[in-house]
Amino acid sequence: MFSNIIIMALQMCLALSVLIFIHELGHYLSAKFFGMKVEKFVIFFDIFEWYIFKYKYNDTEYKIGWLPIGGYVKISGMIDESLNLKITNNDSCYTSKPRWQRLIVILSGIIFNLIFGLLIFWGLTYYNGNQYIPSKSFMHNGIKALSLGKKIGFLDGDIINKVNNHYVNRYEDLLDASIFLNETNFTINRNNQEINIKTSNNIFKDILEEGVNNFIQPRFKFKIYNVIQNSPAFLSDIRPGDTIIALNNKKITFFDEFQDEILKVNSPNVNITVLRNENLILHKNMSLQDNNKIGILVKNMDMFYEYEYYSFLESLKISIYKLMNIINIQIKSLIKLILGELNFSKTLSGPIGIAQQFGGYFSMYKFLSLLGLLSIMLAIINILPIPALDGGHAFFLLIEMIMQRNINLSFIRNAQMIGMILLLVLTIFSFFNDMCKILFR
Repeated sequence: MFSNIIIMALQMCLALSVLIFIHELGHYLSAKFFGMKVEKFVIFFDIFEWYIFKYKYNDTEYKIGWLPIGGYVKISGMIDESLNLKITNNDSCYTSKPRWQRLIVILSGIIFNLIFGLLIFWGLTYYNGNQYIPSKSFMHNGIKALSLGKKIGFLDGDIINKVNNHYVNRYEDLLDASIFLNETNFTINRNNQEINIKTSNNIFKDILEEGVNNFIQPRFKFKIYNVIQNSPAFLSDIRPGDTIIALNNKKITFFDEFQDEILKVNSPNVNITVLRNENLILHKNMSLQDNNKIGILVKNMDMFYEYEYYSFLESLKISIYKLMNIINIQIKSLIKLILGELNFSKTLSGPIGIAQQFGGYFSMYKFLSLLGLLSIMLAIINILPIPALDGGHAFFLLIEMIMQRNINLSFIRNAQMIGMILLLVLTIFSFFNDMCKILFR
C-alpha cells in the first residue's frame, strides 16, 4: 500500500515537473526571441527564496523551488508572481516592447502546452495504434447498466445498436463523453424489441460528476483461471477451469451477475455451484473473506480486442480530433461550473486526485496519455482571464491595445496579488476536497 502511494506521488511530481517546464519554456523562448531579458526561470515556487536547486548562467537564474504547484519565468519589467514593480527603461525590458510581442510571450506557454499534448497523442497513436472492442465482441450479451446507465433508462442485457442514428462499431464509442454534450438518442434491442432512449442535456452534468465509467459495462461469460492460495475457494477445492453456474441456487451466466449476487450475501457462508470438465456439477459450501471475496481470478470468455494502425499523417489527423474533442468538453465543463450547473466539489480534483489517476503502478502508455491530457487541461485553465494566470495578463494587454494606453501598474499588481490568493485558496480547497473524497466515499 505504502509503495503504491509513493509510485503515485512520484508520477504526479514527474508529470507536473514536465508540464511546468514545457509551459515556462514557451514563455522563456518567446521572450528571448523578442530580445527581452529573462531574470529567472523557476520550476515550482521558491516562496521565501527557499529552493532545492539554483544555477546562474549569463543573466538568467535557474531554480527548482520547494512548493510543487507551479512555476514562473521572471521577465525584466513584467509584473508576475514576484509582484515586482521595478521597471527598467531599456530595450530588453518587457514594457518597452510592442504589445503584440508581449501578448505572444504571454500566450506562448499555453501554445507550448497544446503542442506538447498534441505531440504526445500523435506519437502514441502512431506507435501503438488503437486497441478497441468491436461491436461483434460485446453486442451478443448486451450491457451491464451501472448507476448512470440506470438513470438514463438502460437495463441489464440491453443491446445498444445505434447512437444518434449511427451504428455502434466499437464499445469505446459509448464511453466518449462528447456524445453526451447534447441530447443523445440510443436505439436499443430489449427482449427482441427495438426501443429508443433519449437523454436530456442534464446527463452531461452527471457524466462529469460521476465519470463515464459509471455508465455501462460489457457483459461476458467467464471461467476461473486462477485460485488464490489458502482462500475460501482454494480450501473448497475450486479449481482453474471451473465455471460458476449458480450462487445460493441463483443461476449465474455472466460475471456481473456473480458480482451482484456475491455482494448480496449477508451470511458468513455461501453455496456455490460449479461446472467442471463440461459435465460434472459440484456444490461447494464455503466461508467468505472480508468484502465477500472468495479468492478467485476469472477469464473473460467472450470479448476480444482488435487493433488498428495508422500512417504518420492519419495519426496526426486523429490526434487533432482528440485534442479538439478534449478542448470542447473542458470548455463546456468550465462554463457549466461557472454557471453553477455542476457540483464544484465533485468535479474539482487537486494533487491527490491527479496522483490517483496515475495509479499505484507505472505504465508508460498510461503515464504519457495522462501527461498529454493534463497538458491540454493546463493550457485551458491558464487561458482563463484570472489575474496571476496567463489569461489575466492577456486580458489586461487586450484592454490596453483597445484603449491605446497603459493600465496603472499598481492596479495590475494588486489584481495579481488577489489572483494569487484566490489560486492558493483553490489549491488548498482542492487538497482537502480530495481528502474528503477518500475518507467519505
